[in-house]
Amino acid sequence: FYAIPVNKLEELKKAIKNQDFTDDNGKNLETTRLEEVEKKDGNQKVEALKVYTSVPPNVPKIEKQIYEMPETSECKEYDIPFYKRYLIDKDIRPVKTIQVQGEEKSAEAFDHNLQIESIETDVEQEETEFEQLAFDLEVYENEIIMASFASENYRKLLTSEKIEKNNVEAVEDERQLLERFIEIIEERDVDILTGYNTDEYDFQRLRERCEEHNIELSLGRDGERMKFKRRGRFSGARLKGRMHLDLYPFIEHILAPGLDSETLDLDSVAQEMLGREKDDMTWEEMKQSWEQKENLEEFAEYALKDADLAYELAQEIIPQMLELSRITGLIPFDTCRLTYGQLTENYLLREAYERNMISPNRPSRSERRKRQNQGAYSGGFVYEPESGLHENIAVMDFRSLYPTVMVAHNISPDTLNIEDCDDKFEMEEFNYNFCQDFQGFFPELVENLVEERYQLKSQLDDYEKGSKKYNSIYNRQEAEKILANSFYGYLGYNGARWYSRESAEATTYMGSEYIQ
Repeated sequence: FYAIPVNKLEELKKAIKNQDFTDDNGKNLETTRLEEVEKKDGNQKVEALKVYTSVPPNVPKIEKQIYEMPETSECKEYDIPFYKRYLIDKDIRPVKTIQVQGEEKSAEAFDHNLQIESIETDVEQEETEFEQLAFDLEVYENEIIMASFASENYRKLLTSEKIEKNNVEAVEDERQLLERFIEIIEERDVDILTGYNTDEYDFQRLRERCEEHNIELSLGRDGERMKFKRRGRFSGARLKGRMHLDLYPFIEHILAPGLDSETLDLDSVAQEMLGREKDDMTWEEMKQSWEQKENLEEFAEYALKDADLAYELAQEIIPQMLELSRITGLIPFDTCRLTYGQLTENYLLREAYERNMISPNRPSRSERRKRQNQGAYSGGFVYEPESGLHENIAVMDFRSLYPTVMVAHNISPDTLNIEDCDDKFEMEEFNYNFCQDFQGFFPELVENLVEERYQLKSQLDDYEKGSKKYNSIYNRQEAEKILANSFYGYLGYNGARWYSRESAEATTYMGSEYIQ
């Protein structure tokens, strides 16, 4: 993390070297290195100390004690989780090939153990084909009665009932169903395990029933146990060495605004996105089928269709998730669970580091409340149409309205109200302005994303629709569209590191002006 001095850097450096840092139990907390750096903080250049420690959880403990020293003005970037810090510092982007070199060491727990000497991240290689598998569970009276699986060349249903139907595998009881479920994940050596609302429902049921039967839910590679990790408002089921990508939170957070459906159940989303829906079978009919052991073939087909639809949806959605991971630098496990604002912020953290900028800290609870109490600002302009029958209709769409406004007027937190500025864009309606002497951080990123997206869109005509190359380009431009459109909303989000109510307000105001 970075420590910024009140006066001279040397004074702060000396004070840190002479200070003994300890935790609440009196245990010594060691700083391993102090590095003098010059960084950009907003639109100012600052001298700072880059403080290193060997144990990641010690970062906030040491930061707190350094912050309280009279020689310290402020500390920055102590609240970035270590795995994100590592990926940013090493320029490693998930879902991209990296090349490592080093000396091979012996280790029982790993296939390879290297003492790394170098990491090469700019490696050109064909995209990796991942082994994907979608699954779904049917539960009755708190017991898992069916588990269905689907992939490109695999379709299977596990159940304790004898059902004369292809793809159905009978097991003795629920215990054997759970054991077989774990075996199938291992046998197929799954890279991406997916489904619909698997975090909140399927994995919760699996965990409960495995605990009931005293079975280890070992779905990770090398038998690693499944764990729940908190991501935003969700708890995500994490499998070590495999990607568990739940489609539901990504649809709810990212895709839902563009969908017509008011409900986000699997059937409604699949109908809109795939033009497909399941056979009509009510819960009462399923219950009756299971209790009376009749029409079980129909019930089994219904259960298999859930896995089929989840897999087909995954083919549409997961490529977008993976592209967002490449661009933002987030691991796919996070990409599929985070909101627009969180995706944007992680992208900004990485881009700031590449530009030698110090990132702002997350706001405290009191700061967030203060931002909320500022009240709302005016939103976009909606033209009210006249009811009736019209002829000669023309439709006009303002391409990338808010991104365009931000770029055109250089609207950005680091261009706001700069005194020493020759060319200012004055907001006469408000008591602030944006400097035009240099391009701001946000307009630069937005312009890059928008321009690259339109270049990619123009390339789509060169490839056959549905081909591997077409899909790759299409998914990248969709990911860039998602990011470019999220910047304006992020600026007005009270939990944002780069919060700027003025920037968000100016963007909507100018957008309304141009539409009118």
